[in-house]
Amino acid sequence: GLPARGGEGELVGHGAKCILAEDLPPRIPAADAPVPQEMRPISATTARRQAPRWLVALVATLALVRLAYHLRYMGESYFAAATFSDGRLYVAAARDILAHPPWGSEPFYLQGAYAAFMALGLALYDAMAPVLFLQLTLAAASLWLLHVCVRRTFGGTAAYAASALVLASPALAFYENKFLSAELGVACNIFWLAAAAGHALRPTRGRAALAGLAGAAAVLARGNMLLAAPGVAVALALRAGRERRAHLVAFALGLLLGLAPMALRNRVVTGTPGVFPAHGGGTSLYIGNNPHSRGVWNTAGGLVTPEVTRERDDLARRLGIDVPPKQRAGAVGDALVGRVLAFAREQPGAFARLQVRKLWLLVGNDELTQDYDWYGEQEVVGPLFRIWAHLGPPFAVLLAFGGLGLVDLYRRGRRDPVARAWWWVLVSQAFAVAAANLVFFVSAQHRVPLVVPLGVAGGLCVARGLAGVRVPEGPGRGWAWALAVLVAAQGFVPRTRKQRPSAAHYYNLAVVASELGDRKGALAHIERALRERPDQALLQLERARLLWKVGRLDEADRALDALEGRADLSPHVRDQIPRLRRAVAGERGDSVGPP
Repeated sequence: GLPARGGEGELVGHGAKCILAEDLPPRIPAADAPVPQEMRPISATTARRQAPRWLVALVATLALVRLAYHLRYMGESYFAAATFSDGRLYVAAARDILAHPPWGSEPFYLQGAYAAFMALGLALYDAMAPVLFLQLTLAAASLWLLHVCVRRTFGGTAAYAASALVLASPALAFYENKFLSAELGVACNIFWLAAAAGHALRPTRGRAALAGLAGAAAVLARGNMLLAAPGVAVALALRAGRERRAHLVAFALGLLLGLAPMALRNRVVTGTPGVFPAHGGGTSLYIGNNPHSRGVWNTAGGLVTPEVTRERDDLARRLGIDVPPKQRAGAVGDALVGRVLAFAREQPGAFARLQVRKLWLLVGNDELTQDYDWYGEQEVVGPLFRIWAHLGPPFAVLLAFGGLGLVDLYRRGRRDPVARAWWWVLVSQAFAVAAANLVFFVSAQHRVPLVVPLGVAGGLCVARGLAGVRVPEGPGRGWAWALAVLVAAQGFVPRTRKQRPSAAHYYNLAVVASELGDRKGALAHIERALRERPDQALLQLERARLLWKVGRLDEADRALDALEGRADLSPHVRDQIPRLRRAVAGERGDSVGPP
């Protein structure tokens, strides 16, 4: 009955029961209190505090290889200095913002956040190099932030293991160089993860609001990330304890505040306060879900043009839509959503098989690039990228390690609130990315944000293993490993037959080379494309145009003669032939009337 001081090594008495104070379990913190060092999930209990030197050296080496790769790309690739396809739409939108500040004057056909980011680079200097430099700087900063927030929560070994898996991913490095919204989406996802991780360590209303703002940035960069918001809200609520409602309100306010500028901008420009691309996802939905689809990008039986800069107008004409230009993309999207619903209703078996095929494509190792060509890139950049592409972890292997890490994190989350919050955030982000591939169509660009949650979860799994802990924790370990091995092995079954650069790659090279003034080089690229696809009318038209540009007028006429006799020409090619013929005649000085 005597009061006990409970000092270290002293006896604590209560009735007839005596135990040493140093043997007592650590005191459970309040829900809104910082997690004591001894309670942190991995750093003080199951993993070494400092990462082993070989792991630190591995991450440093990967960072140097990454730097060399990006420098080589900026110095050697035409794609670092000029744009095509989606990139041209982003540049046009960025220039529109600069010409009509602060909102611009045209609807955003693609993600507006990336157009605004590109406008920032073009405002510094009117060329693509500043945009790419800013993008690589953003990528480096976000990866460093990822490393820091994992280290704060789980310790050095986990942080370096996660960084190694993420840095070693060739797909992530591939898209960091591209004028597409993929890298901005990855960076914003990392900012969202870091904000949620800060709240998990010390829950406050301010940190909940910050998580909402970061979530808004992720949604603006890639609209499908809105699907992750409920899971992040659950993570915040679990850590907020009795202040759950206040924290959720703060999160919602932060999210709405972050989305408000885009909604206001679109209300001013288009009359509709939306935050997503003007077509509302309808075009991508139909591309991935039509009777001609095989789960990847396609022309939907010729309905969709391969040249995205003409896509909205061509679709409106072919669908018979006649509305004002600023409402055209939305009307096209609505019409295509209707076609998807009709396809699912009229051919449910084919629709279901298509979804299964998308899942099969999603979990494979093949990088199903849509714009930039995976194999063509290796040829452009040279041996460094070929080594990178073959030594980096295949996607299915990353998926297997990430899955094991998520299972282990879930089981530890039963007793560790911080681990439980991380599990909800990682799974939510992974779900939102996977859903985009399955709802729309599978693409390496759509899939690459999965590298972050899988890399982090895989890093936690590796760190536990290095600490001598058997993972995943709890029963069923053997089944979990068997499934992981199966997932990793199935990825090596090829999804595509062709393992070399496509004709589209050489066509894109020709486009950017011509834009940069290298017309002879552009002609050489288009000749290479025609060796891959000799009957492709668009390639033949581009060859005729380049022959005119370099002054080989007789050859240009013969190329146009060969095209005119074909019955399978698209409306665009058929329309361009007489225009180009007048241009060739004008170069000779013939009288051809108005140009």
